[in-house]
Amino acid sequence: MSASGSGAAVPAATDAMKKAFPHVDLDGHNLPPSPAPSSPRTGKRYAIATELVYTDSNDQYNASSVPIYQSATFKQTSGGGGGEYDYTRSGNPTRTHLERHLAKIMSAQRALVVSSGMAALDVISRLLRPGDEVVTGDDLYGGTHRLLKYLSTNGGIIVHHVDTTQPEKVREVLTPKTAMVLLETPTNPLIKIVDIPQIATAAHEINPSCLVAVDNTMMSPLLLNPLELGADIVYESGTKYLSGHHDLMAGVIAVNDLALGERLYFPINASGCGLSPFDSWLLMRGVKTLKVRMDQQQSNAQRIAEFLESHGFKVRYPGLRSHPQYELHHSMARGAGAVLSFETGDVGVSERIVESAKLWAISVSFGCVNSLISMPCRMSHASIDAKTRQERAMPEDLIRLCVGIEDVDDLIDDLRRALVQAGAVNITLDGFEANASNLFVPTPRCLLYNRPSQQIMPRNALTPDGPVTIPGPAAERPLKPSAAPTASATATASSKWNTDKLGMRLGVDIASAMTAGALTCPVITVIDRAIIEKAAKGLPIRNTLTSCFRSMLTRPAAFFTSVPFLLIYTLYTSTYLTANAIDTLTSTLRDRPFETVFPGTVKFLTTTAVNMGICVYKDARFARIFGAASPQSTSSSTSAGVGVASGGGGVTCHPSSTSALKVPKISYALFCLRDSITIFASFNVPALLAPSIPDGIVATAGGKAALAQFACPALMQFVSTPMHLLGLDLYNRQPVGGLGWRERVGRIRRDYVASCFARMGKIVPAYGVGGVVNVRMREGLMRRLSSAS
Repeated sequence: MSASGSGAAVPAATDAMKKAFPHVDLDGHNLPPSPAPSSPRTGKRYAIATELVYTDSNDQYNASSVPIYQSATFKQTSGGGGGEYDYTRSGNPTRTHLERHLAKIMSAQRALVVSSGMAALDVISRLLRPGDEVVTGDDLYGGTHRLLKYLSTNGGIIVHHVDTTQPEKVREVLTPKTAMVLLETPTNPLIKIVDIPQIATAAHEINPSCLVAVDNTMMSPLLLNPLELGADIVYESGTKYLSGHHDLMAGVIAVNDLALGERLYFPINASGCGLSPFDSWLLMRGVKTLKVRMDQQQSNAQRIAEFLESHGFKVRYPGLRSHPQYELHHSMARGAGAVLSFETGDVGVSERIVESAKLWAISVSFGCVNSLISMPCRMSHASIDAKTRQERAMPEDLIRLCVGIEDVDDLIDDLRRALVQAGAVNITLDGFEANASNLFVPTPRCLLYNRPSQQIMPRNALTPDGPVTIPGPAAERPLKPSAAPTASATATASSKWNTDKLGMRLGVDIASAMTAGALTCPVITVIDRAIIEKAAKGLPIRNTLTSCFRSMLTRPAAFFTSVPFLLIYTLYTSTYLTANAIDTLTSTLRDRPFETVFPGTVKFLTTTAVNMGICVYKDARFARIFGAASPQSTSSSTSAGVGVASGGGGVTCHPSSTSALKVPKISYALFCLRDSITIFASFNVPALLAPSIPDGIVATAGGKAALAQFACPALMQFVSTPMHLLGLDLYNRQPVGGLGWRERVGRIRRDYVASCFARMGKIVPAYGVGGVVNVRMREGLMRRLSSAS
């Protein structure tokens, strides 16, 4: 007996079953009473985020959450029945409330909920008769393939598996006997995109009674409404995104044809596969948080897809511009979803990656708040035999990631560690990249994902017979079908640069570098002087620091306009700016997100050259100002602020003269070696070291990155300080032949510990604090620019 929970009941059927529906909605549909009403249509449609949350019911107690009618039967008012509900197998008020709410958000006239996603497909398949033909894809969910194979073997149904990403391939097998076209988009797990409008139009032209059914599980109603694109039936697993917590099993069917809805309701009522009251209540609760969950999952998935692609893996995700059907997908959908897959080139490597991940749970299914990882050919698609998988170009090494709502940096850190432990990457000065045999250079969207012996994406996936419409704030603009790309077109597309807001991005680079320099350079200036005076004159570092900081506070204008401060500020701001500019130019050339940081050999060499070029000049000037210079030089080195004597005298080995000493070339060489080691430890080592930091020390990816950024340049001072001290000693105690190397080594050993920690106090602000401030400020501003564009 029908509780027509989501749409109208056919009057004749209602009379025959003695069902009375005294309440009529604004559309003229007979609907069950309390608590079934859910956001009755008043002529105003809200944004999807509001529609998901807003429900209305006239429960007798005005419950803000729909009650659970956990009852198998309902009392009747007369011996002839006549109540709205009599048996939960036929209808239940809690289920009705859910069905009406789902119909609203799915842009449908009627929705039905059943016990699982596969139960939904089973109900749809009951519309078929022996001899009917079904056209479907060659990249299907394993359960769908299993059911269709059973129907073709035992039910007399003829099933055609074709590449549904090519509408002409679908058209070739459509006939007047085609009773149903069954589509998935994006496909699972190869993430191929199906042109729903074009295929639906072709199917209805050849057979007007043909039903086009679309599995919308991968997108959910938040991102895609296939009924608005020409589909007759939409179904999805409520276990996935609609629920979001993997604590229930459910399936949803939605239609706009009310007569078709009655045909689908019959097997549900007859078999008793309708969703239980408690699961209906759980699903209703999950639907309300779909927007906030999916937004976070999509954002995380985009970052992870970009991370994998930037390191050379073949990634399938419609949010990447390298996806060959990027425009087609976004002409239909409002987002890219949160499922992606990538290849490693080796089954064994893929298995080790899956098993090495910690935050990524090994599990089938997707759509949950926590992230999942799996190998489809070993798990969700294992029911498809190996020969069929090979024929359908499904890589055995494919890894599917179902991204959750966790902190994305933690997810990337965990995945990075799994890639390293599994041996899937080569660690180089550039960070790391996929093994040479797996390297993937992103191609233009009009090209293919190619493997050596098989075609993964169709060449003409973006050349439909009809126009593609891209929705936007302005009027819809159809895209004309494009021919297969020519060699010149390919070259042009592949060389496209992301020059969007390039001037503003370079401005962000400058602002970030100058801010980081302003925060750190005062301390660095004072420490640099203290180290030099300790080596040259034997002055205690503490005395120099105290005197200089006092001078900085009492005479700030003189300090910040002094030659030593300006030299230090120019040095470190130029280094930060060089690193920033290289990142911006690289993201421009590679068409990457604005905020991307690229640790690499070019960046290391360039920043080192800039740093050393300025630093060598700075060291020479500092040695002349603060070192063991001549009496005249010493007396004139009272540059305001930092030139104030720190107290005490020092014995100099230099003869009295009226000219500044010349810095030996060997000192220059030692200073250059010192700086190159420090810069390498500051710009390249942290990115490589961070994933290896044990969770017992720091658990989060951001914490590991910050710890590595501080620790690497600081600890490297134990290596570089002897070079620094020897360079200073060679300057302060000239000529070389006048002082034995044993005595020089003794002096270095005397000052080593104090100088190491003093240089740590200088380097940590310079490349720790300054580096973090520079990177984080640039990242935040670049993301704002990216969002604005």
